[in-house]
Amino acid sequence: MTKRISLAGFIHMECANFVGSGCIMLKGHGCLPTERGRRCGYFEFSVLPLAKDFPEYLAAVDEYDKVAGGRIKGIYVRRCECGEPLGSRRRLCDGCQAARRKVTYRDSQRNRRLSTVNGFLGQGAQ
Repeated sequence: MTKRISLAGFIHMECANFVGSGCIMLKGHGCLPTERGRRCGYFEFSVLPLAKDFPEYLAAVDEYDKVAGGRIKGIYVRRCECGEPLGSRRRLCDGCQAARRKVTYRDSQRNRRLSTVNGFLGQGAQ
């Protein structure tokens, strides 16, 4: 399990405009997304795309998406049916993949047993 990082922690670690206790663009008076609940253009286009490569930042993306009021341009995280983020070229997360494999195996075994039983019944009746 990866450590989940909040939006404030993500901004403190990755945003180049955040120095000390505030944003350079706001002359050190806080940060738009965390303290004022508003969108920040620099953050969306320069910092937020980093979150796609690091799963621990996905909580920050979800938190910022609530601040932004909907889908954010520049980043889209694919998610599984259960809500887990997906890696590249993946259709299901590990847990859902194992569950789907079990269901498929059970169905194929049930069909195999039914075809075997029906095959014997069909030969014996002739």
